[in-house]
Amino acid sequence: MWTKKGIVSLCIGFSLLFSGLVVKSYQVVVFSVFIFSFLTVGSFSLRKPEINANRVLTNEKLFEDGETEIKLRISGKGFLEVRDVLPKFVKVKHGTNRVEFFLEKDKTYVLNYTVECPLRGVYSAGPITVRNIDPFSLFYYEKNIDTISEIVVFPKIENIKEVAVRSRTPRVTPGVIPVHSPGMGLEFYSMRDYVSGDPFKDINWKVYSRMRKLMVIQRIMETSSDITLILDTREVSGVGSVLSNPLVYSARAVASLSSFFLRGRNNVRLVIYGDDIKMLAPGYGERQLYKILNILAGTAGSGDMPLQGVVNTVLRHLTPKSPIILVSSLENDDSIKDAVKEITSRGFSLIILSPSTPELSTLLKLERENLISILRGYNACVLDWEPDVPLSQTLEMISLRR
Repeated sequence: MWTKKGIVSLCIGFSLLFSGLVVKSYQVVVFSVFIFSFLTVGSFSLRKPEINANRVLTNEKLFEDGETEIKLRISGKGFLEVRDVLPKFVKVKHGTNRVEFFLEKDKTYVLNYTVECPLRGVYSAGPITVRNIDPFSLFYYEKNIDTISEIVVFPKIENIKEVAVRSRTPRVTPGVIPVHSPGMGLEFYSMRDYVSGDPFKDINWKVYSRMRKLMVIQRIMETSSDITLILDTREVSGVGSVLSNPLVYSARAVASLSSFFLRGRNNVRLVIYGDDIKMLAPGYGERQLYKILNILAGTAGSGDMPLQGVVNTVLRHLTPKSPIILVSSLENDDSIKDAVKEITSRGFSLIILSPSTPELSTLLKLERENLISILRGYNACVLDWEPDVPLSQTLEMISLRR
């Protein structure tokens, strides 16, 4: 194939030839013949090369704003131009993914560069485009090496220290979720008479000094629980810029909450609804967090399934009276009121974390505030989350909203 330099040289050659014939100048015609000879030599000097290249990534899975180093190994012969094709939202931070060099036979060229991934998703790096250029840069032979590498970018996880979630169904495994019944814990529950066998450390000696009666302090039981996280991935959740929309912030919130609850030895179930309902079975530990992060990385806004459809399908699979956290922008869903009312009427503890859509009009803001007020009247804890505010700071409002 022709390079720009080759095309320009060919045009100059024809122009000189035409001009020389018109003005009958022998010297101009000879010069044009020289240019054509130059092009002919360049075309014959180009040979179809045997070029090999492969790609190695230091990290194939990383979090948003994370970096990974990419190493290309190229072997072949001749003047080469190598370009590694990258996805749209992957930025080259150090080095370059395009280079020109001369490669000797039986030699290997190594190209190193670092990329930054600012947005969660599943990306494919490749193919590797290699051009073999003649010594005069007039012609080239291009070859695409279909070496595809997958880069999985997880949503960022914010460190959350406390979420005031309560459960009504204790489990055998100890944890940090308070249950409204006496047991092992830190918060005060009630006082009762001393019974033989009670530990002395639980005796309230101040009461004994006043009443001359042994009384024991009971504390609120703290245990693990079954937590259900419901993520709204409808098409409306993707409204906004690519890097700033409710779905981006919702995915980060779900990742952060999952990490917090799984650290507390809770069972976490993930439900996603958009064009359909996807449900991840409850689990615990790092393996469950890894599953959740992989699902969140590949989630995109689509569909318009109402929340009522999720309630009708999912509630029968949940542990009775367990905590539910809904992460949704609460937009364009006429069933949201009835769905929330049904969840709370069945005894589930419901928290709604709602990232606000940027640049809402005054009328839409008033409608949103009115909807949040109605949902709070159904005994749901609704948090209006401004994405500029840290998630942990917004979650501190749970105890005030109860």
